[in-house]
Amino acid sequence: MKTLLIFEKRSQQRNYYANANFINYIQDKEITIVYTKMLTNYRFNYPSAKYKEYPFVKETSYSNNQDYDYHELDEEYDELIIATDYDYVGMFSADKILSQKKGINWKSKFKNISILDTNHSHSIERELSFLDISIFDNLVKEAKIKYYFDYTYNFNAQVFFKEILKKSIIGQNKHIGITKYMILSLWLIKNNDFNSHGDLLQQMSNYRGTGKFILEARDNYSIGSPASIMPIINNLNELGLLTDFYKLSSDGELFLSKLVKQTFDPDLPMRINSFQKLDLKTAYNKIDKYILSTFTKQKNKNKAL
Repeated sequence: MKTLLIFEKRSQQRNYYANANFINYIQDKEITIVYTKMLTNYRFNYPSAKYKEYPFVKETSYSNNQDYDYHELDEEYDELIIATDYDYVGMFSADKILSQKKGINWKSKFKNISILDTNHSHSIERELSFLDISIFDNLVKEAKIKYYFDYTYNFNAQVFFKEILKKSIIGQNKHIGITKYMILSLWLIKNNDFNSHGDLLQQMSNYRGTGKFILEARDNYSIGSPASIMPIINNLNELGLLTDFYKLSSDGELFLSKLVKQTFDPDLPMRINSFQKLDLKTAYNKIDKYILSTFTKQKNKNKAL
C-alpha cells in the first residue's frame, strides 16, 4: 500500500523506527516520509494598509519563504499516517501542509488515515495507539484560533506600538517586532521587584496571572513557550526597554506610560487558552472584539505623541 508518513521532526522517526511494533505495522507499506518541521517553512503574511484603516482584523494569511515545497505530496497515496507531536502545533502543521498541497478536502484523497498517539514515543517497547480523527480536528481548530489571535494582534501592534517607539524612544532596534508577550513581560517587570534575571524567567515559566482562570493546582501556563521566553527578554533588552535583563530602563518606563491600560491583560495566556476551547466562529468574534477594543484605544492615545 502506498503510504504517506508525516513526522514533525527526525527524532520522531528515529524513535519509531526503533520500535518493533511500528516496524511490524509498516512492513508491508510503501513508505514516503515528509517532515513538517513545525511549519518553519511558513511565516505570517501580514497585510499592508493605510494608517487610517487600522485597527482591523483579517483572516490569517501565510507565505512559504523556503524553497522546499513538499513536492512528495504531488503524488497520490492510498494511506496517510500522521505522527507529529500530540499538540495543536503538530497537528496543525500536518493539516496546513496537506491543505496547501491537496486542498482543504485532503482527507478524501486517502483511503485510510491513521493518527498516531505520539505521547511517550521515546519508549522503544511501547504498543502503538491511535487517536480518533475528531481529536486531530479539535487540535487543528485550537491552532487556528491561537494563530488568528497572534496574527491580528501582531499586525496591529506593529503599527501602534512601533509608533510609540519611533516618536518617543531613541535608539531602538527598529527591526524587532513587539509581541503580546513582550508587552505582558514589561508589565510583569513593572509590577514586581525581581532580584535577578533568573527570578523573572522563573515567573514567566510558571505564570499564574490573577488566578481567575486557574482551575486546578496542576494548571500550567507561561508567558511564551520554553523556546521563546529567552528571546522575549533579549528582544526587550535590544529595544533598550530593560537593564540587566530584568529591570525596566527609563525608556521602558516611558514606553509603558504611553500604553493604554487595556494592553495590560494579566490573564492573557489563560484567556487565549479559553478562546481555543470555543468553536471557530465564536472564538473569532471574541478575538475581534478584544483586538479592536484594545487598539482603537491605543490609536486614540497615540494622537498625543
